[in-house]
Parts: sequence; structure tokens; C-alpha cells
Amino acid sequence: MRKTVRVQVISSQQYDDYSDQISCNAIGEYQVSKNVHTIDYIEKAEGNNMISNSLVLKKDSATLIRTGAVTTQMSFDTGKTNDMEYHTEYGRLNFKVNTLIYNVVIEEKHIKALIQYDLIHNCEKVSRNTLQIAIDFL
Repeated sequence: MRKTVRVQVISSQQYDDYSDQISCNAIGEYQVSKNVHTIDYIEKAEGNNMISNSLVLKKDSATLIRTGAVTTQMSFDTGKTNDMEYHTEYGRLNFKVNTLIYNVVIEEKHIKALIQYDLIHNCEKVSRNTLQIAIDFL
């Protein structure tokens, strides 16, 4: 069964000398099967580019798949470091994602998730990132 949801994401990046924050507010679709919660939504990016997102939430891990101007698949498992690639029009970049915090609360009409991770490139931390995700059933 599919349900319509409002998806709000606040993404914060902390670099050595500055920080940045991006927010997204979109309508999407939610479905659940065997305790795997999937939320699909489209986000508007710079230059009127559209990015399709699929967020898969489980009790102890999450996966975010993004396709569009930038394509990537990020896996978040607390205490683990996972490989990932950014595919852009300029080429492919290899990174690692070290998940520091993954906390999800799934209620009848609302889901909240907090993900904090370090983005690593060539064995050096590029940024500390935080995703604050709120999903409300409409």
C-alpha cells in the first residue's frame, strides 16, 4: 500500500572553515514491506534540475539513492564506513561514508530520522554532515 507523505530534509555540511545548509520540502510516496520503509520524492536543485530520491529506512541502517544531475547511493550503518561514488557530468568521484549516528523513530503518522556522517575522500575527512529528516503522512 502506498501513502502520500510530506518529506522535509535539512542537510548540514561542516567543513574546516565554513558550514552550509540545504533544505528540501517535497511531496512523496511511502510504502512499507517487512519493516523496510521506502520514501520516494523529487527535489528541485540548482538551475531547475530535478533529483529523484529514494530513501530506504530500516531499524539499524538507511540507504539514500539519488539520480539526476548528480547520481549516488549512500549507505548509513552506525559505526561502519561504506564506499560510495558521485556520478556527475564531469566524471565519477569516489568517497567513503563513515556513519556516526543513525537514529530513526517510526510512528503511525510520522517518521523522524537523524543521520550524522563524515564524508571521506582520499583518506581525508572532507566534511561532517547531518541529515534531519521528517516525514508526515498526509
